[in-house]
Amino acid sequence: MGTVLADRGGEPFQSAVLSPKGNAIEDPGSAYRHLLGTCRQLLEKGLANGGDSSVLFRLSIYLRRWKSVAPSHDPRVAAVTSAWESVQRVYFLDESTFTRARPTILFIHGSGVGPFPVSNGLFREFSWNYNIAFFLYDHLEPIGDIARRLNQRWAAFRKEHRPLEPLRIISLSYGTSILRYAVLTPNEQLWQGSSLVEIAPVVLGSKYMKWLNAPPTQVFVLRLAVPNLRNWAKGVDGKDSPQQIIWAPQGLACFDKVIKTWLSLIPERDEHLSSEARRHLKDLLGDGKFLVIKGARHNLAPGLKEVISQARKFLESSDRAAAPTAD
Repeated sequence: MGTVLADRGGEPFQSAVLSPKGNAIEDPGSAYRHLLGTCRQLLEKGLANGGDSSVLFRLSIYLRRWKSVAPSHDPRVAAVTSAWESVQRVYFLDESTFTRARPTILFIHGSGVGPFPVSNGLFREFSWNYNIAFFLYDHLEPIGDIARRLNQRWAAFRKEHRPLEPLRIISLSYGTSILRYAVLTPNEQLWQGSSLVEIAPVVLGSKYMKWLNAPPTQVFVLRLAVPNLRNWAKGVDGKDSPQQIIWAPQGLACFDKVIKTWLSLIPERDEHLSSEARRHLKDLLGDGKFLVIKGARHNLAPGLKEVISQARKFLESSDRAAAPTAD
């Protein structure tokens, strides 16, 4: 897994991005040298460890702190920010095994977890029969920005590699909201006909996010400790809650029109779901569109045998339905 975030030329990604043309971008006399050094070290460590979630999470926070105190014209802020944004794209788990004869699964991780190690069990299960790709993103950005980047990065990846269609998608937790928000765009062709498995979706939004967006929390924790984290759940225009857009009747209808084949796997003991969400699962997800996994909890769900088994059964059924029939 440690080499998965190397660029296509095989050289470590950070060598080209953080020191363009061989010039060091830090200035020993700068008052921000320690922050720059920390950001660079975290980015390099995150890349070397295949998208280690705790490292990338700290990098994201450090970048926000740095931006809040650094002069807007400081070119080093732009350099490291650009490097981090470039890292956020779609990767093959192992590009050397890619073949257009096999379907491709795109994994979209949840907030604060990264693609590893949470999805390792799923990767092992499906890598025998599918090409495995994943989208790496910064979960502290506004969801509208992440969804827009997902559309852009997947479009570029799709154009370059031309994976066999229809696409298979496995999304986890917050990743389910990001995908649903990404689908609600004019570019329906990008996701049209895909088959989707949602694992532990945050239906109507995580109840923890509602706490994070409460005014007292924003004043005493978010605004002081982590600048801009209060924007985490805002949409592109900042007017409507993305979760309201996603789960509104019009949003649900649009999503079902684009991705007609999908299944939600709901942990029975999901701490993120509010009582309201549980009461309206059938109304929001539809009869036969979800399964409750007995005894499962939110963070454990991706690694449970029952979850993996149900995901495989659903995708295999989708594969049979998509296979061309003989005349």
